[in-house]
Amino acid sequence: MKHNLGRILFLLLAFALSLSADTYSWEAQAKKSQLYLNEAVEVEYICRFEGEGYQYVIEFTPPKEGDGYRMYRLSETERIVNEQRINRYRFVIFFEKSGRQTLTFNALMRYTSKESIEDTVLGRDNVEDFSFTDTKAVLPTLNFDIIEHDAVLSGRYALTVKMDSKSVNAYESIPLTIKVEGVGDFDRFIPFKLEIEGVDIFREEPQKTLELTKEGFKGTWSERYALIPKNDFELPEFKLRYFDPILKQEKVLKSESIKIRVTGEIMPEELLNSEEETASTGWNWSALYYLLTLITGIIIGRYLRIELPVSKEDGTLYSPLHSCRDPKRFLTLLVLLNDPAYDSIISELDQQVKQGGKINLDKYKKYLENGDNIIKKSKINLLFTTFVYNLFQKSSTSYKAR
Repeated sequence: MKHNLGRILFLLLAFALSLSADTYSWEAQAKKSQLYLNEAVEVEYICRFEGEGYQYVIEFTPPKEGDGYRMYRLSETERIVNEQRINRYRFVIFFEKSGRQTLTFNALMRYTSKESIEDTVLGRDNVEDFSFTDTKAVLPTLNFDIIEHDAVLSGRYALTVKMDSKSVNAYESIPLTIKVEGVGDFDRFIPFKLEIEGVDIFREEPQKTLELTKEGFKGTWSERYALIPKNDFELPEFKLRYFDPILKQEKVLKSESIKIRVTGEIMPEELLNSEEETASTGWNWSALYYLLTLITGIIIGRYLRIELPVSKEDGTLYSPLHSCRDPKRFLTLLVLLNDPAYDSIISELDQQVKQGGKINLDKYKKYLENGDNIIKKSKINLLFTTFVYNLFQKSSTSYKAR
């Protein structure tokens, strides 16, 4: 009798514990079911519990990429409303295939008993972690009709092309900026191609600032160039082709072509490095300007040989270095000395120039004045000393004027 009574009590306890587990239900919804190819759509999956559902842990992470779609998590929330737990999962999806598309996902519902929670929290003996019972929940399906179009992008965009000058001297750097702003399938944007005969082109890595919204990726894509022309040229028009799902039509944005006039004396071909891989370092415009001037100075310094009688003081770069206040000009003059003794100073100062900010040149000037570090007769003769000093004076003035 006692045996039967104990069994009955055990069954009643097990039944009571099973009743304490809150039941749940899943629902799925989408903002719209008919879309265009690569158009963004927001979908939401909701799990509702009859109670607070504290005994459940939900693991729901759909694959980011599937057969014909890309999915990005927009938000995930968990709230208790009227003593009922509600979990919401919002995603943004881009469909890459036309036709009928169906989304079918599963979620893992991990249930743990009240006793398991108490044992783990209180740290009872022989209990290291929660004990779970896992159940796979099949979520409601979502169906979409995807309409095809020929454009690579879908969304709404604006194109801006800016060139600082329409008339420059030969081999003078012209900054060019191409900017695209908008919202849509922006993460798959394809960079523009720019090739101009007779113009050396230096490219920076494209910069993008994007945030995910329910309408897709919103933000800006920027491409920056430095163009080094030899003769007159024409900047071609740039085209941006996309499909506008609101207007339900394809659009093409075009910039105007720009004619650039090149004046001034032609410098030797060897003074420029036309290989475009140097542009991949991601320098800013002032660093690029400094680089081009630096290359020019090094090449002239190595290959120009005119022996003239000069005095000890006039035949060195000490005078322009001592009076120099521009860190970039100071660094370039140091490089022109072509003396390994100054490699450590050049490296240190080069890093500071690239980082920007205020640079104290006094300590470098004092280093040059101490002991054996006094600058001796440079390999560059008096003619080149005067030429370089005047060149940097003019370049500094031109740079500030911009």
